Amino acid sequence: MNPIQIINQAYKNKRTAFRVINRQKRAVLFAFFMLVLFPLLYSCFSYYYRTYTIGENKLSELEVITAFPEAGRYRVKVRTSWGEREMGLESYIACMLPAVIPVEYEEETLKAQAILLRTQLFCLYEQQKEEKTNWEPYYIFVEENERIKTYFTFWEQKHIFGEKYTAYMTKYCHAVSETAGMYIKKDERPAKTAWFRVSAGNTREGVACEKDYQSEDYLSYTTVSSREFLKTMENLPELAGKKIKDVRFTGVEGTSAYTKTLNFEIAAEVSDFMYQEERFEYQISGERFCEVFHLNSPCVQNLETERKKVTITVKGVGHGSGMSQYAANELAKDKKNYTEILNYFFTNIAIDKFE
Repeated sequence: MNPIQIINQAYKNKRTAFRVINRQKRAVLFAFFMLVLFPLLYSCFSYYYRTYTIGENKLSELEVITAFPEAGRYRVKVRTSWGEREMGLESYIACMLPAVIPVEYEEETLKAQAILLRTQLFCLYEQQKEEKTNWEPYYIFVEENERIKTYFTFWEQKHIFGEKYTAYMTKYCHAVSETAGMYIKKDERPAKTAWFRVSAGNTREGVACEKDYQSEDYLSYTTVSSREFLKTMENLPELAGKKIKDVRFTGVEGTSAYTKTLNFEIAAEVSDFMYQEERFEYQISGERFCEVFHLNSPCVQNLETERKKVTITVKGVGHGSGMSQYAANELAKDKKNYTEILNYFFTNIAIDKFE
């Protein structure tokens, strides 16, 4: 090749190399757009075209978060392991409802629960205000519990509910918007209230829950191996250091379902050198027994000991104080509204509204 041909060939090779580099750059940019920017843009635009009906208003998903009348200026700051999340009080309650009560329940039951949640948050606000710890005007500080999920963000609800997300979110949000700003007041202060899933027939306060026995969760059975049962008992502080060989359940004492005491007869080895056994009576409260063995309720009904396993039977789900959600739902089915439901479980209360 002559010098001119060599130069032309080098020029052609250079142009080819530039084309390859440019194609690679375009491919990288396209991939970046498809993997990062496109999903982001799609999600943003899809928010505006996805609508929900809350009350009489049709709102986009982004608007839902700020759609509630936010009970004045109250806001919630949730402290998590990765940082802090802030949202309006009513939006936060809409995130709490799916975590504490089934969506299948009646709307009046959901409204009653929304008021209880708002009351609990306002009690926390008053407490923080009095203690002057973590307090700012109109801000409620909540520590996220990593072991027990107390709320689901709207994004989490979408992934949990799947195709039913629209219907479920609409129902929860409607219950919140219909009771926006309402809370329970007693003696001119936010009332200390509580709730639980299913009673053992009555609440701790003696309120009858006659239909709770119909719940599929009314009776529950927890089975542990005999070895695990003995080891757990040995780990109790008052039994520490004792080599328990046998535990015999002798019955319960007490009239209230939730404050009963469990009685046991325990046989323990007292000497390694020469086998000697001591037998003694042992009592433990239902609440403590429930906590130790992770039971659904402190209302222990029976305990059966077999050769290799122990079966514990309990009534109800939850601590038993305040409103039974199942009983409240039965009242709602009987056409009781949320005000009547709350007055059934709590005495001498008033339902007020934030200014």
